[in-house]
Amino acid sequence: MKNSILLLLLIVTTNLFSQETPKETQDDFLIDYSEVQVKPEFPGGMKSFYSFIAKNFITPEEVNLAGKIIIDCIIEKDGTLSNMKVREDVGHGSGDEAIRVLSKLPKWRPGQHNGYPVRTSYFVKIHVESSR
Repeated sequence: MKNSILLLLLIVTTNLFSQETPKETQDDFLIDYSEVQVKPEFPGGMKSFYSFIAKNFITPEEVNLAGKIIIDCIIEKDGTLSNMKVREDVGHGSGDEAIRVLSKLPKWRPGQHNGYPVRTSYFVKIHVESSR
């Protein structure tokens, strides 16, 4: 009898903890880009994304400036970018300029996990080269 009760308790406990998180509690979860089931996507694809960056990014007026800018951000469930932080830049205000341009982007198609849109961590890499 004791073994039957213990087995029943174990099965009930396992079922309670193995259930998926309800949608209403998924709102604040942040899922890494590599783990999200459906990746976020910029309208028109990455070629369109980098075209937008190229048209709007104002390169600092420095001689022989070259390098990369990396911006960490979150693609929200509504497709907007938030929490933009400069991880790496080439100086001369390039990180701030990258954030300014990213703030102007149209909405992305958000990432999805378990069939629901989710907040997805993401990073953007922009290569800068100036030969002035």
